[in-house]
Parts: sequence; structure tokens; C-alpha cells
Amino acid sequence: MAAYRSWIQLFLAGLLVVGLTGATLAWRLEAPVEDPDVVEEEVPELSVGAEAPDFDLPGISGGRVVLEDVLAERPVLLVVWAVWCPPCVAEFQELQRLHEEYASSGLQILAVGVRYNQSLEEVRLFARDQGVEFPVLYDEREKVVQRYGVTYVPTNFLIGRDGVIEHSSYGLPADLEERVQALLDNA
Repeated sequence: MAAYRSWIQLFLAGLLVVGLTGATLAWRLEAPVEDPDVVEEEVPELSVGAEAPDFDLPGISGGRVVLEDVLAERPVLLVVWAVWCPPCVAEFQELQRLHEEYASSGLQILAVGVRYNQSLEEVRLFARDQGVEFPVLYDEREKVVQRYGVTYVPTNFLIGRDGVIEHSSYGLPADLEERVQALLDNA
């Protein structure tokens, strides 16, 4: 019992330190379960200034979203997340606020749920329960995870209309609104 209590105290202390330093928690994606339908791709070196790889994913409510088509009209905040990831779940309230504030100015938020340890139905239920109003996609074949080299969730990419990655991070940066506004001003 004492060891369990010590572990809990250590965990809570870690959360306190993370909270005080402003650091973002991110959860590591383990190696995916072997699936013969998943095409293995070389993990690219994506960084600011790189071209964002295109993808075509199903929306959780039907339809498909092609990144290239969206970028033809507006810049994108691409969020790779999971329902089992506490920092991801915490981010959704801020994403909804950003959607409400910047969608009419041209920002498109795309939330891509990873396949690892969650089903399409879990993603649908989460989005419904949260009242999410922006597109939520499901990365069944790990296209985005592989093409973007995602190893932690949440991972976020701010992509300009020219398809260039302007920012990438685990979690939302403190200056995200300034970055979004600058991107919209240059769109």
C-alpha cells in the first residue's frame, strides 16, 4: 500500500510540476498492432518549412476530407489525437473555442483520431459528447500517423494555404492565436 501511495504522490507531483512550468503532456504511441492492410511508409522528417503530406481520410459522420482540397480554400490546424489521451481530451475545449472564433476568418481545424487503442465508434461518441463542430476524421490506415511521423499525441500542425507547415508541436502552443492570426493575415 505504501508503494502505491508513493506512486500516486509522485504522479501528482509530476502533474503539478508540468502545470507550473507550462509544459505540455504528450502520450507516446506504441508500435501499432500488425495489420496486413496498413501500408508501411518511411517516416518523413517533417519540420517547419516542410510541405505537408496530402491525405484523404473519412469523416466520422461520413464523407471524406482531402487535405489538398481544404488547403485550396483555407489554412489548417491539423490535430492528431486519441480519446484515451488526457492532454488530447483537455485540448478539445480550446479547439472548439478556436473554431468558433476563427472559422469565419478562414481557419479550418481538422482533428484526426488515431487508430491505436481506439475504435471509430469511440471517436464518434467522444465528438458527439463534446459537441465538436469542426471535422473529425479517423486514421484507420495510419496514413497521417505515418506520413507526418507522429509518435506522440496530441501532435499539432499549423499548415498554410501553400501547404507549408508553419508550426508543429505536442499540444497547443501558448502563442497559437498569434500564429493563427499571422497565418490568416498572409492567406
